[in-house]
Amino acid sequence: LFSKLARFEAVEQLLAQNLERAQASGSNEELLNSFLALGSLYQNDLKQIPAAIDAFEAAHTLEPNSDVCIRALTELYATSSELYSERGIALHLSRVHHDPFQAEPYKQLRRLYTEQRRADAAWCLCQVLNALGLSSPDEDQFYERLKSEGPAALQEPLSNDDWQALIHPDTDQLITAIFSALEGIVIAGRAQSLEALGFAPETAVDTSDSEGSVAHVVVYTAQALGFGVPYVFDGPHLTEAVVPLPADVPAVALGLPLLDASASAQASVFVAARALCLLQPGFRLRHLLTSGTVLKAWLLAAVKFNSPAFPVPAELVGPVSDALAAIQQQLPPTAKDDLTRLVAKLIQGASELNLKKWIAAIDFTIDRVGFLLSNDLKVATESIAQANAAEMAPSQDARLRELIFFAVSETYFDLRKRLQLGIDG
Repeated sequence: LFSKLARFEAVEQLLAQNLERAQASGSNEELLNSFLALGSLYQNDLKQIPAAIDAFEAAHTLEPNSDVCIRALTELYATSSELYSERGIALHLSRVHHDPFQAEPYKQLRRLYTEQRRADAAWCLCQVLNALGLSSPDEDQFYERLKSEGPAALQEPLSNDDWQALIHPDTDQLITAIFSALEGIVIAGRAQSLEALGFAPETAVDTSDSEGSVAHVVVYTAQALGFGVPYVFDGPHLTEAVVPLPADVPAVALGLPLLDASASAQASVFVAARALCLLQPGFRLRHLLTSGTVLKAWLLAAVKFNSPAFPVPAELVGPVSDALAAIQQQLPPTAKDDLTRLVAKLIQGASELNLKKWIAAIDFTIDRVGFLLSNDLKVATESIAQANAAEMAPSQDARLRELIFFAVSETYFDLRKRLQLGIDG
Protein backbone atom coordinates (compact mmCIF):
# COMPACT_ATOMS: atom_id res chain seq x y z
CA LEU A 1 0.00 0.00 0.00
CA PHE A 2 2.76 2.45 0.95
CA SER A 3 4.49 1.69 -2.36
CA LYS A 4 1.34 2.39 -4.33
CA LEU A 5 0.96 5.68 -2.45
CA ALA A 6 4.61 6.48 -3.18
CA ARG A 7 5.33 6.73 0.53
CA PHE A 8 8.77 5.22 0.02
CA GLU A 9 10.21 6.42 3.33
CA ALA A 10 7.53 4.42 5.12
CA VAL A 11 8.37 1.40 2.96
CA GLU A 12 12.02 1.85 3.92
CA GLN A 13 11.10 1.78 7.62
CA LEU A 14 9.06 -1.40 7.19
CA LEU A 15 11.86 -3.11 5.28
CA ALA A 16 14.38 -2.03 7.92
CA GLN A 17 12.19 -3.66 10.55
CA ASN A 18 12.00 -6.83 8.45
CA LEU A 19 15.79 -6.80 8.20
CA GLU A 20 16.14 -6.52 12.00
CA ARG A 21 13.79 -9.47 12.52
CA ALA A 22 15.69 -11.51 9.93
CA GLN A 23 18.99 -10.72 11.67
CA ALA A 24 17.52 -11.73 15.01
CA SER A 25 16.14 -15.00 13.63
CA GLY A 26 19.34 -15.86 11.80
CA SER A 27 17.45 -16.78 8.64
CA ASN A 28 19.66 -16.28 5.59
CA GLU A 29 16.65 -16.49 3.28
CA GLU A 30 14.83 -13.69 5.12
CA LEU A 31 18.04 -11.63 5.22
CA LEU A 32 18.54 -12.09 1.50
CA ASN A 33 14.97 -11.09 0.67
CA SER A 34 15.20 -8.04 2.95
CA PHE A 35 18.43 -6.81 1.37
CA LEU A 36 17.06 -7.39 -2.15
CA ALA A 37 13.90 -5.44 -1.34
CA LEU A 38 15.89 -2.59 0.19
CA GLY A 39 18.26 -2.53 -2.75
CA SER A 40 15.39 -2.33 -5.21
CA LEU A 41 13.74 0.44 -3.19
CA TYR A 42 16.92 2.53 -3.02
CA GLN A 43 17.74 1.97 -6.70
CA ASN A 44 14.35 2.40 -8.34
CA ASP A 45 12.29 4.57 -6.00
CA LEU A 46 14.49 6.59 -3.65
CA LYS A 47 17.31 6.95 -6.21
CA GLN A 48 19.93 6.53 -3.50
CA ILE A 49 22.75 4.85 -5.39
CA PRO A 50 25.24 4.33 -2.50
CA ALA A 51 22.53 2.84 -0.27
CA ALA A 52 21.34 0.59 -3.10
CA ILE A 53 24.90 -0.64 -3.66
CA ASP A 54 25.33 -1.40 0.05
CA ALA A 55 22.09 -3.39 0.11
CA PHE A 56 22.81 -5.39 -3.04
CA GLU A 57 26.42 -6.04 -1.97
CA ALA A 58 25.11 -7.44 1.32
CA ALA A 59 22.69 -9.65 -0.63
CA HIS A 60 25.50 -10.73 -2.97
CA THR A 61 27.58 -11.81 0.03
CA LEU A 62 24.72 -14.09 1.08
CA GLU A 63 24.06 -15.38 -2.46
CA PRO A 64 27.10 -14.86 -4.72
CA ASN A 65 25.38 -16.41 -7.74
CA SER A 66 22.21 -14.31 -7.58
CA ASP A 67 21.46 -12.99 -11.07
CA VAL A 68 19.35 -10.24 -9.52
CA CYS A 69 22.30 -8.98 -7.46
CA ILE A 70 24.77 -9.25 -10.32
CA ARG A 71 22.53 -7.36 -12.76
CA ALA A 72 21.71 -4.67 -10.21
CA LEU A 73 25.31 -4.16 -9.11
CA THR A 74 26.58 -4.09 -12.71
CA GLU A 75 24.05 -1.34 -13.49
CA LEU A 76 24.74 0.58 -10.28
CA TYR A 77 28.52 0.45 -10.61
CA ALA A 78 28.16 1.78 -14.18
CA THR A 79 26.63 5.01 -12.85
CA SER A 80 30.12 6.18 -11.87
CA SER A 81 33.23 4.47 -13.21
CA GLU A 82 35.36 6.82 -11.16
CA LEU A 83 33.76 5.71 -7.89
CA TYR A 84 32.86 2.11 -8.53
CA SER A 85 35.05 0.61 -11.28
CA GLU A 86 37.27 -1.34 -8.86
CA ARG A 87 34.20 -2.80 -7.17
CA GLY A 88 32.84 -3.76 -10.58
CA ILE A 89 36.12 -5.49 -11.43
CA ALA A 90 36.04 -7.42 -8.14
CA LEU A 91 32.43 -8.47 -8.82
CA HIS A 92 33.12 -9.86 -12.26
CA LEU A 93 36.39 -11.52 -11.25
CA SER A 94 34.42 -13.38 -8.57
CA ARG A 95 32.04 -14.51 -11.31
CA VAL A 96 34.99 -15.78 -13.36
CA HIS A 97 36.21 -17.79 -10.37
CA HIS A 98 32.76 -19.28 -9.95
CA ASP A 99 32.48 -20.26 -13.63
CA PRO A 100 35.38 -19.43 -15.99
CA PHE A 101 33.56 -20.65 -19.09
CA GLN A 102 30.87 -17.94 -19.36
CA ALA A 103 31.47 -15.00 -21.69
CA GLU A 104 29.61 -12.18 -19.95
CA PRO A 105 31.96 -11.60 -16.96
CA TYR A 106 34.95 -11.28 -19.31
CA LYS A 107 33.07 -8.82 -21.52
CA GLN A 108 32.16 -6.71 -18.48
CA LEU A 109 35.79 -6.75 -17.34
CA ARG A 110 36.97 -5.73 -20.79
CA ARG A 111 34.50 -2.81 -20.72
CA LEU A 112 35.72 -1.70 -17.28
CA TYR A 113 39.40 -1.87 -18.24
CA THR A 114 38.65 0.06 -21.43
CA GLU A 115 36.92 2.76 -19.38
CA GLN A 116 40.00 2.89 -17.15
CA ARG A 117 42.15 3.26 -20.30
CA ARG A 118 44.06 0.08 -19.48
CA ALA A 119 44.56 -1.13 -23.03
CA ASP A 120 46.72 -4.14 -22.20
CA ALA A 121 44.33 -5.44 -19.53
CA ALA A 122 41.44 -5.06 -22.01
CA TRP A 123 43.49 -6.94 -24.63
CA CYS A 124 44.19 -9.73 -22.12
CA LEU A 125 40.45 -10.18 -21.64
CA CYS A 126 40.04 -10.51 -25.43
CA GLN A 127 42.82 -13.09 -25.37
CA VAL A 128 40.85 -15.17 -22.85
CA LEU A 129 37.61 -14.80 -24.82
CA ASN A 130 39.40 -15.89 -27.99
CA ALA A 131 41.05 -18.89 -26.32
CA LEU A 132 37.69 -20.03 -24.95
CA GLY A 133 35.87 -19.49 -28.25
CA LEU A 134 33.60 -16.86 -26.68
CA SER A 135 34.79 -13.73 -28.48
CA SER A 136 32.87 -11.42 -30.80
CA PRO A 137 34.29 -10.34 -34.20
CA ASP A 138 35.38 -7.00 -32.71
CA GLU A 139 37.14 -8.73 -29.82
CA ASP A 140 38.84 -11.16 -32.21
CA GLN A 141 40.02 -8.28 -34.37
CA PHE A 142 41.49 -6.41 -31.39
CA TYR A 143 43.20 -9.57 -30.14
CA GLU A 144 44.56 -10.73 -33.51
CA ARG A 145 45.82 -7.29 -34.50
CA LEU A 146 48.09 -6.96 -31.47
CA LYS A 147 48.98 -10.51 -30.48
CA SER A 148 52.57 -11.75 -30.57
CA GLU A 149 53.54 -14.16 -33.33
CA GLY A 150 56.32 -15.72 -31.30
CA PRO A 151 57.47 -16.48 -27.74
CA ALA A 152 57.98 -13.67 -25.26
CA ALA A 153 60.90 -11.43 -26.21
CA LEU A 154 62.36 -10.86 -22.75
CA GLN A 155 65.06 -8.23 -22.38
CA GLU A 156 66.64 -10.12 -19.47
CA PRO A 157 66.05 -13.32 -17.48
CA LEU A 158 63.20 -13.49 -14.97
CA SER A 159 64.10 -11.87 -11.66
CA ASN A 160 63.36 -13.28 -8.21
CA ASP A 161 60.37 -10.94 -7.98
CA ASP A 162 59.09 -12.30 -11.29
CA TRP A 163 59.45 -15.84 -10.00
CA GLN A 164 57.61 -15.03 -6.78
CA ALA A 165 54.75 -13.62 -8.85
CA LEU A 166 54.59 -16.81 -10.93
CA ILE A 167 54.51 -19.23 -8.00
CA HIS A 168 50.96 -20.38 -7.36
CA PRO A 169 49.69 -19.26 -3.94
CA ASP A 170 48.93 -22.86 -2.90
CA THR A 171 52.63 -23.73 -3.17
CA ASP A 172 53.97 -24.42 0.31
CA GLN A 173 57.48 -23.10 -0.12
CA LEU A 174 58.68 -24.88 3.02
CA ILE A 175 57.84 -28.22 1.37
CA THR A 176 59.69 -27.01 -1.73
CA ALA A 177 62.72 -26.11 0.40
CA ILE A 178 62.61 -29.48 2.20
CA PHE A 179 62.60 -31.37 -1.09
CA SER A 180 65.46 -29.17 -2.29
CA ALA A 181 67.47 -30.13 0.80
CA LEU A 182 66.77 -33.84 0.17
CA GLU A 183 67.45 -33.69 -3.55
CA GLY A 184 71.09 -34.80 -3.49
CA ILE A 185 70.54 -38.06 -1.63
CA VAL A 186 67.36 -38.87 -3.56
CA ILE A 187 69.16 -38.37 -6.88
CA ALA A 188 72.07 -40.50 -5.66
CA GLY A 189 69.72 -43.33 -4.72
CA ARG A 190 67.00 -43.21 -7.38
CA ALA A 191 68.10 -41.29 -10.49
CA GLN A 192 69.67 -43.17 -13.40
CA SER A 193 72.77 -42.35 -15.39
CA LEU A 194 72.36 -41.00 -18.90
CA GLU A 195 73.83 -44.22 -20.26
CA ALA A 196 71.29 -46.33 -18.35
CA LEU A 197 68.53 -44.26 -19.95
CA GLY A 198 69.99 -44.88 -23.40
CA PHE A 199 71.60 -41.45 -23.88
CA ALA A 200 75.39 -41.26 -24.10
CA PRO A 201 76.78 -37.82 -23.11
CA GLU A 202 78.88 -37.68 -26.28
CA THR A 203 75.69 -37.84 -28.38
CA ALA A 204 74.19 -34.75 -26.74
CA VAL A 205 73.16 -31.94 -29.06
CA ASP A 206 75.70 -29.11 -29.25
CA THR A 207 73.87 -26.14 -27.74
CA SER A 208 76.79 -23.71 -27.89
CA ASP A 209 75.57 -22.43 -31.27
CA SER A 210 71.91 -23.40 -31.35
CA GLU A 211 70.56 -20.57 -33.50
CA GLY A 212 68.44 -22.12 -36.24
CA SER A 213 68.45 -25.59 -34.69
CA VAL A 214 65.60 -27.32 -32.86
CA ALA A 215 67.63 -27.14 -29.64
CA HIS A 216 67.27 -23.37 -29.72
CA VAL A 217 63.87 -23.74 -28.02
CA VAL A 218 65.60 -25.22 -24.96
CA VAL A 219 68.42 -22.67 -25.01
CA TYR A 220 66.01 -19.72 -25.33
CA THR A 221 63.80 -21.06 -22.54
CA ALA A 222 66.70 -21.74 -20.18
CA GLN A 223 68.13 -18.26 -20.74
CA ALA A 224 64.74 -16.59 -20.27
CA LEU A 225 64.22 -18.47 -17.01
CA GLY A 226 67.74 -17.80 -15.78
CA PHE A 227 68.61 -21.52 -15.76
CA GLY A 228 71.67 -23.33 -16.98
CA VAL A 229 71.20 -25.19 -20.26
CA PRO A 230 70.81 -28.93 -19.53
CA TYR A 231 72.04 -31.82 -21.62
CA VAL A 232 69.88 -32.00 -24.74
CA PHE A 233 69.28 -35.23 -26.67
CA ASP A 234 67.20 -36.23 -29.67
CA GLY A 235 64.27 -38.46 -28.70
CA PRO A 236 62.32 -39.19 -31.90
CA HIS A 237 60.35 -41.91 -30.09
CA LEU A 238 58.83 -39.34 -27.68
CA THR A 239 55.42 -37.79 -28.32
CA GLU A 240 56.00 -34.52 -26.42
CA ALA A 241 58.20 -31.75 -27.77
CA VAL A 242 60.51 -31.57 -24.73
CA VAL A 243 60.70 -34.24 -22.02
CA PRO A 244 62.69 -33.97 -18.76
CA LEU A 245 64.77 -37.10 -18.17
CA PRO A 246 64.93 -38.90 -14.78
CA ALA A 247 68.71 -38.69 -14.88
CA ASP A 248 71.33 -37.91 -12.26
CA VAL A 249 72.22 -34.73 -14.18
CA PRO A 250 69.81 -32.14 -15.65
CA ALA A 251 68.83 -33.40 -19.10
CA VAL A 252 65.97 -33.23 -21.58
CA ALA A 253 65.08 -35.06 -24.77
CA LEU A 254 63.56 -33.43 -27.84
CA GLY A 255 60.53 -35.36 -29.01
CA LEU A 256 58.99 -35.88 -32.42
CA PRO A 257 56.77 -32.73 -32.47
CA LEU A 258 59.91 -30.60 -32.22
CA LEU A 259 62.14 -32.72 -34.41
CA ASP A 260 59.66 -32.85 -37.31
CA ALA A 261 58.63 -29.19 -36.83
CA SER A 262 54.96 -30.12 -36.34
CA ALA A 263 54.80 -28.05 -33.14
CA SER A 264 54.88 -24.25 -33.27
CA ALA A 265 57.65 -22.33 -31.54
CA GLN A 266 55.19 -21.06 -28.93
CA ALA A 267 53.80 -24.54 -28.21
CA SER A 268 57.35 -25.91 -27.93
CA VAL A 269 58.36 -23.14 -25.53
CA PHE A 270 55.33 -23.88 -23.32
CA VAL A 271 56.37 -27.54 -23.04
CA ALA A 272 60.07 -26.67 -22.69
CA ALA A 273 59.39 -24.24 -19.85
CA ARG A 274 57.46 -26.90 -17.94
CA ALA A 275 60.23 -29.44 -18.54
CA LEU A 276 63.05 -27.14 -17.41
CA CYS A 277 61.13 -26.02 -14.30
CA LEU A 278 60.86 -29.68 -13.25
CA LEU A 279 64.67 -29.93 -13.28
CA GLN A 280 65.11 -27.12 -10.75
CA PRO A 281 65.85 -27.55 -7.02
CA GLY A 282 62.70 -28.20 -5.01
CA PHE A 283 60.66 -29.05 -8.08
CA ARG A 284 62.93 -31.84 -9.29
CA LEU A 285 61.62 -34.48 -6.90
CA ARG A 286 58.11 -33.80 -8.23
CA HIS A 287 59.47 -35.13 -11.53
CA LEU A 288 61.91 -37.76 -10.27
CA LEU A 289 59.60 -39.45 -7.75
CA THR A 290 56.64 -40.21 -9.97
CA SER A 291 54.72 -42.01 -7.22
CA GLY A 292 52.80 -39.91 -4.70
CA THR A 293 53.41 -42.60 -2.09
CA VAL A 294 57.19 -42.37 -2.47
CA LEU A 295 57.13 -38.56 -2.46
CA LYS A 296 55.06 -38.60 0.73
CA ALA A 297 57.41 -41.11 2.32
CA TRP A 298 60.37 -38.77 1.83
CA LEU A 299 58.46 -35.83 3.27
CA LEU A 300 57.38 -37.85 6.31
CA ALA A 301 60.93 -39.12 6.75
CA ALA A 302 62.15 -35.53 6.88
CA VAL A 303 59.51 -34.76 9.51
CA LYS A 304 60.45 -37.82 11.58
CA PHE A 305 64.11 -36.82 11.37
CA ASN A 306 63.12 -33.71 13.31
CA SER A 307 60.25 -35.23 15.35
CA PRO A 308 60.79 -38.99 15.87
CA ALA A 309 57.36 -39.45 17.48
CA PHE A 310 55.50 -38.06 14.45
CA PRO A 311 52.86 -40.65 13.41
CA VAL A 312 53.18 -42.44 10.08
CA PRO A 313 50.42 -44.41 8.29
CA ALA A 314 50.96 -48.17 8.58
CA GLU A 315 51.33 -48.64 4.82
CA LEU A 316 54.19 -46.10 4.74
CA VAL A 317 56.23 -47.35 7.70
CA GLY A 318 58.67 -49.28 5.48
CA PRO A 319 59.30 -46.57 2.84
CA VAL A 320 59.58 -43.89 5.53
CA SER A 321 62.10 -45.98 7.50
CA ASP A 322 64.22 -46.47 4.36
CA ALA A 323 64.14 -42.75 3.52
CA LEU A 324 64.91 -41.80 7.12
CA ALA A 325 67.94 -44.09 7.14
CA ALA A 326 69.22 -42.43 3.99
CA ILE A 327 68.79 -38.98 5.55
CA GLN A 328 70.61 -40.01 8.73
CA GLN A 329 73.47 -41.72 6.91
CA GLN A 330 74.00 -39.59 3.81
CA LEU A 331 72.91 -36.00 4.47
CA PRO A 332 75.87 -33.73 5.36
CA PRO A 333 75.80 -32.14 8.86
CA THR A 334 75.08 -28.60 7.64
CA ALA A 335 72.27 -29.91 5.43
CA LYS A 336 70.85 -31.77 8.45
CA ASP A 337 70.77 -28.48 10.37
CA ASP A 338 68.97 -26.78 7.49
CA LEU A 339 66.48 -29.64 7.23
CA THR A 340 65.75 -29.54 10.97
CA ARG A 341 65.07 -25.81 10.79
CA LEU A 342 62.77 -26.14 7.74
CA VAL A 343 60.79 -29.02 9.21
CA ALA A 344 60.33 -27.19 12.52
CA LYS A 345 58.84 -24.23 10.64
CA LEU A 346 56.61 -26.54 8.61
CA ILE A 347 55.23 -28.30 11.68
CA GLN A 348 54.65 -25.05 13.56
CA GLY A 349 52.78 -23.39 10.71
CA ALA A 350 50.77 -26.22 9.15
CA SER A 351 47.61 -27.85 10.46
CA GLU A 352 48.26 -30.72 8.04
CA LEU A 353 50.89 -31.80 5.53
CA ASN A 354 48.91 -31.36 2.32
CA LEU A 355 51.27 -32.88 -0.22
CA LYS A 356 48.54 -33.32 -2.83
CA LYS A 357 47.88 -29.58 -2.72
CA TRP A 358 51.61 -28.86 -3.14
CA ILE A 359 51.89 -31.21 -6.11
CA ALA A 360 48.94 -29.53 -7.85
CA ALA A 361 50.39 -26.10 -7.10
CA ILE A 362 53.70 -27.06 -8.74
CA ASP A 363 51.81 -28.01 -11.90
CA PHE A 364 49.81 -24.78 -11.81
CA THR A 365 53.05 -22.82 -11.33
CA ILE A 366 54.87 -24.34 -14.28
CA ASP A 367 51.76 -23.86 -16.44
CA ARG A 368 51.99 -20.15 -15.57
CA VAL A 369 55.66 -20.09 -16.53
CA GLY A 370 54.98 -21.85 -19.82
CA PHE A 371 52.12 -19.49 -20.63
CA LEU A 372 54.19 -16.39 -19.85
CA LEU A 373 57.05 -17.47 -22.10
CA SER A 374 54.92 -18.88 -24.92
CA ASN A 375 53.02 -15.59 -24.83
CA ASP A 376 49.80 -17.11 -26.12
CA LEU A 377 46.94 -18.37 -23.96
CA LYS A 378 45.31 -20.38 -26.73
CA VAL A 379 48.57 -22.24 -27.35
CA ALA A 380 48.92 -22.91 -23.62
CA THR A 381 45.35 -24.17 -23.17
CA GLU A 382 45.62 -26.39 -26.26
CA SER A 383 48.88 -27.85 -24.91
CA ILE A 384 47.17 -28.65 -21.61
CA ALA A 385 44.20 -30.22 -23.38
CA GLN A 386 46.52 -32.42 -25.48
CA ALA A 387 48.84 -33.48 -22.64
CA ASN A 388 48.94 -37.09 -21.54
CA ALA A 389 47.47 -37.72 -18.09
CA ALA A 390 50.28 -38.22 -15.58
CA GLU A 391 50.25 -39.78 -12.15
CA MET A 392 49.77 -37.22 -9.36
CA ALA A 393 48.94 -34.46 -11.87
CA PRO A 394 45.81 -32.34 -11.36
CA SER A 395 43.01 -32.78 -13.90
CA GLN A 396 43.10 -30.93 -17.21
CA ASP A 397 39.99 -29.01 -16.11
CA ALA A 398 41.72 -27.84 -12.92
CA ARG A 399 44.82 -26.79 -14.87
CA LEU A 400 42.73 -24.87 -17.41
CA ARG A 401 40.75 -23.10 -14.70
CA GLU A 402 43.84 -22.07 -12.77
CA LEU A 403 45.59 -20.79 -15.89
CA ILE A 404 42.54 -18.75 -16.90
CA PHE A 405 42.34 -17.23 -13.41
CA PHE A 406 46.00 -16.23 -13.76
CA ALA A 407 45.42 -14.81 -17.26
CA VAL A 408 42.88 -12.28 -15.90
CA SER A 409 44.79 -11.44 -12.71
CA GLU A 410 46.55 -8.24 -11.73
CA THR A 411 49.62 -10.42 -11.14
CA TYR A 412 49.73 -11.33 -14.83
CA PHE A 413 49.03 -7.75 -15.94
CA ASP A 414 51.86 -6.49 -13.72
CA LEU A 415 54.27 -9.11 -15.08
CA ARG A 416 53.47 -8.11 -18.66
CA LYS A 417 54.14 -4.49 -17.80
CA ARG A 418 57.35 -5.21 -15.89
CA LEU A 419 58.70 -7.46 -18.66
CA GLN A 420 57.58 -5.05 -21.42
CA LEU A 421 55.27 -7.62 -22.98
CA GLY A 422 52.14 -5.46 -22.95
CA ILE A 423 50.59 -3.99 -26.08
CA ASP A 424 51.24 -0.51 -24.73
CA GLY A 425 54.90 -1.25 -24.05
